[in-house]
Amino acid sequence: MQGTSACFWVMPQWPAAGTPFPPAGAMPANGIAAGADSVASCGRQDRGWTFARRHGCSIVVLEEPRIPLTGLGSRQLIQATVILLATWFLVNSSALDVPAPRSSPSPPAASPPPPATGTLHIPNEVLFGASRLLAFKAGLTDPGNYLSSWRGEDDCCQWTGIECSNRTGHVIKLQIKSNSATDDLNRSGPLGGNISSSLLTLRHMKHLDLSWNNFGGKPIREFIGGLKSLTHLLLSNSHFGGRIPPHLGNLSNLISLDLSTQWESCYSPDLAWVSNLRNLGYLAMNDVDLSAAIDWTHAFWITMYTVQVLDLSENKIVGRLPTFFLFGGMEAAILDISSNELVGPIPTLPNNLYYLDLSRNNLSGVLPSDIGAPALGHLMLFKNSFSGTFPCSLFELEKLEFVDLSENQLNGTLPDCPGAPKTSNITMLNLNTNNLSGEFPSFLQRCKELKFLDLAYNKFSGSIPTWIGSKLPYLVFLRLRSNMSSGGIPIELTRMKGIQCLDIASNNISGNIPLSFGNLIAMAHTPDEQGALFKIVTFGVGGVYKWTNIYTDSLLVVTKGQQLEYIKGLAYMVNIDLSCNRLTGQIPEEIGSLVALKSLNLSWNNFSGIIPQTIGELQAVESFDLSHNELSGEIPTSLADLTSLAHLNLSYNNLTGTIPSGNQLRALDDQATIYIGNPGLCGPPVSRNCSGTKITPQAPEDQHEGMTDALSLYLGITTGFVAGLWIVLCGFLFKWDWRIRCFLLSDSVYDWVYVQVMLSWASLTRKNQ
Repeated sequence: MQGTSACFWVMPQWPAAGTPFPPAGAMPANGIAAGADSVASCGRQDRGWTFARRHGCSIVVLEEPRIPLTGLGSRQLIQATVILLATWFLVNSSALDVPAPRSSPSPPAASPPPPATGTLHIPNEVLFGASRLLAFKAGLTDPGNYLSSWRGEDDCCQWTGIECSNRTGHVIKLQIKSNSATDDLNRSGPLGGNISSSLLTLRHMKHLDLSWNNFGGKPIREFIGGLKSLTHLLLSNSHFGGRIPPHLGNLSNLISLDLSTQWESCYSPDLAWVSNLRNLGYLAMNDVDLSAAIDWTHAFWITMYTVQVLDLSENKIVGRLPTFFLFGGMEAAILDISSNELVGPIPTLPNNLYYLDLSRNNLSGVLPSDIGAPALGHLMLFKNSFSGTFPCSLFELEKLEFVDLSENQLNGTLPDCPGAPKTSNITMLNLNTNNLSGEFPSFLQRCKELKFLDLAYNKFSGSIPTWIGSKLPYLVFLRLRSNMSSGGIPIELTRMKGIQCLDIASNNISGNIPLSFGNLIAMAHTPDEQGALFKIVTFGVGGVYKWTNIYTDSLLVVTKGQQLEYIKGLAYMVNIDLSCNRLTGQIPEEIGSLVALKSLNLSWNNFSGIIPQTIGELQAVESFDLSHNELSGEIPTSLADLTSLAHLNLSYNNLTGTIPSGNQLRALDDQATIYIGNPGLCGPPVSRNCSGTKITPQAPEDQHEGMTDALSLYLGITTGFVAGLWIVLCGFLFKWDWRIRCFLLSDSVYDWVYVQVMLSWASLTRKNQ
């Protein structure tokens, strides 16, 4: 054993700074010493003492000597050897893997001096931490091999998802997230199986994270309520089911608790256990069924007033929000109670509130004139029944950035609010589907940071202001659909370099399309996750506490000949919709430079002239609608080059000439309706032939496709009849008994028919006589 010390010191915990080196054979009060000249080397030095962790516990590992072994007696050598073997046996023997007690044992009295045999006394929790983790692993299914680093011969503090205390070596954090959105280790599937009660022995663990796994609808284990040291318990998106155990109320040290989005039938009929968690700063229970919990008001508004983040969305909660005395006294910064069955008005908001989502409820009444919450930055109240006018108190909030009051019953005009700040920080304003009226809101001139503006389905009148280009320079999304706006399209609108979605359909807008439409350069570049609209639609709030979609409501878009609902693809939409207006003039050729356009709808206007040949440059367009106009001339052949085209409508114009052919145009649905109402068109798919007209050449692979459907049907019927007839004839040719039976049957039938005819004829003759 050259290069190793012949003696060592075993301690149950780290020595305090400045602990003196023990003399030969000395017995320190807090440990066991043997030999005279070295200390166990454990990978960590502290003023001359070196310690290590093995399996998350402090144990002895012999290493190079700190003091030479000169003068060492034979008795000391034998003693050191015995102690070394005993230590190796205790660490590696599986016979010592016994369950730890559920409660912490009382501190043992000072150990007497050990016998000369070198027997060691090492605390169970320190020695067996790794074996308990391996027992926990044994109950799990790990198809993605996420826990491949969990091997008995390695230091468990280096295992994936394990964190130990630098001071004591105890396991303090267990984090296994095998299927999270930010985890690149999602190989073959998430973890599952059973959660072993061996975790109870990790008495010092403070952080337990089993989120983003799949436990197949099994209930949350009750013993987790015995991990009294826990401060963070995160079990979201792990497919737990059944009743949430009230034993979690024993975790009085919890700071954060996340039980959200289990995807199974997870419920809690009683919330008394929540009232015991008075130290909580973060509580997420969204998607947990709380319909039977009649004490939710007491649990959340009286005992949880210190919580900073509270997510109770989609809990089937029924009732009213508490009065300001309870609701306004909360210290919450993020509050989400969306998608429930709350009724009544909303009270004045808490002072510290930054994010509030009460959307998809049945709340009603007028919005309070004193909304409170001076630090409010995000207000989501869409899909309720609020009425009355829009209060100035909202525009007076200096930190307000996102406002969504769509699909309510608000009426009146938007006020100018002279008391509001001269410059507003509002970035997103969604007021669609209300009864708001008046001219285009002049207050928006103060919103220089505005990127998302949706005023659709209201009663706004007047013209689109010319200041829109200079006062709203960063606008990305503009929707004024289904109002009563009039006037023309201002040239200033085309100076908005970032506009990605422009929808002013179903108004009374007249005049020509400005030739400067080609200046909308954002429509010439394919949007990505770095785009402004993506950052608006998907927005993180509250750091690690909450991630939310700001534009959570779906968007109805008239495209591909129908009204489609966009939920997730809004950030990537590049759209122009000028339909159902009174626009005139020609379609500018410059529109062909907007090569990222996915939907172009100019239908139901009074456009004249020809379809520009530059339309063929819109390679990304999926829906193209020019129906119900006064367009003339031939259909440009470049239309056949639109390889992404899924919907085309050129009906009810004055188009003439041959219809272009091509693979993409032939693949479109409703071929007959695409060109209906254009009597001057000829060639497939319309019935009028192009005699004497130059036919657009087809692609070589299409030359054999000129066969009509009717001819194909007749050919198929004839082929089947001939094949069937030959099968019967061949059977008669080779089977003589078939022929005999067939002829006998035919003779019998013939004779019977002949007799019946003759009898009938004779009977008829007698009656006539």
